[in-house]
Amino acid sequence: METMLTRDDIDHWLQGIALRTRDRLANARSGDIAVFVAREVDSIWPRVPAPDRAYFHDQLRALLDEISSITASKRRDDALH
Repeated sequence: METMLTRDDIDHWLQGIALRTRDRLANARSGDIAVFVAREVDSIWPRVPAPDRAYFHDQLRALLDEISSITASKRRDDALH
């Protein structure tokens, strides 16, 4: 049985996925980023305790919104060049 994550563990994981995703943004298409994030979430989801799943979801949603705005900005910049 895998160890369940604490809120601190979840926050640390979210910070890590944010950094890994930002590293990929420069050279990846948005679909590639979506697949990467989905795989990462699938790997950790069973370890997120039921009482913390809403928190995890809300924090992940905020991260995805941020990534979405970055990729939208990147597409605009690419279109200008």
